[in-house]
Amino acid sequence: MNKNSISIFPECLLDLSSLEWLYLAHNQLTDLSEALPKPIKNEKNDDGGHSYCCGLSNSLKRFVLSHNNINQMPHHLGSLSRLEELWLTQNRIITLPDTVCTLKHLKILIVNDNHLKELPKQVGTYFFNNILLFWCYFILVAGLLLVY
Repeated sequence: MNKNSISIFPECLLDLSSLEWLYLAHNQLTDLSEALPKPIKNEKNDDGGHSYCCGLSNSLKRFVLSHNNINQMPHHLGSLSRLEELWLTQNRIITLPDTVCTLKHLKILIVNDNHLKELPKQVGTYFFNNILLFWCYFILVAGLLLVY
């Protein structure tokens, strides 16, 4: 679905319980608040976490959203429990939600060419020990320029 001038996330994708790779790069997406599975109110899974409303949360492994105009990733990004790769190159993202640190299977996180000012507070040794590739050209953290 790359290069299709998509400006609104197609909600019909949320019910695709076997979809493992989703490429939405080079579109015109700006707001993903309605794009990801949301927790089912008052329902918990076997691990004590929230249950989610659709199949995509249990199947998606690679999510490519590069070259859009996304300002922020929604808090419920953590609903993508099988996510292994998240590509966010060339957007307008200022911060990542704390829930990115709860993605246990995440191995590749690409966030270069954004407007990042900080990383989630939960980012630490555990997060970086599991990540195989973290690509962020530069970020500004507490007034310090960090180059990766």
